[in-house]
Amino acid sequence: MTSQRISLALAGLLLLMDTGAGAPIVLQPPALMAPKFTQPHDVVKIFFLAVDQGGLVIFDQTLSRSMITPLRVEYTYDLDGPVPVISVYAELITPMAVPNDKDFEVRGVSAILDAEGRIVAAKAHIWKE
Repeated sequence: MTSQRISLALAGLLLLMDTGAGAPIVLQPPALMAPKFTQPHDVVKIFFLAVDQGGLVIFDQTLSRSMITPLRVEYTYDLDGPVPVISVYAELITPMAVPNDKDFEVRGVSAILDAEGRIVAAKAHIWKE
């Protein structure tokens, strides 16, 4: 191989190995960027308003926003309708005992919201201790 071919081959390899060429430049670390999909966060705000009005009740105990941490918003579509059922899943900061059963505890709740933002149903997520 001639020295000219070796030089061209090395230059080609260097170009192929350059992974930074054309890469997007991020001005902030990803953890500091605001999420662009805000709809679930808007649902959580509405959920907290309903909680503040005493709408989240599990085993006859009214839960407050200081007792829960929302983790996800769920959209469930029935096969025969275009409007989803919207629910918020939240974990309890301190698990709650299940009445009359010391072996189980409530660790999370799912609350279904209606179109006006009221909690119309709540489900307890129960684990065995």
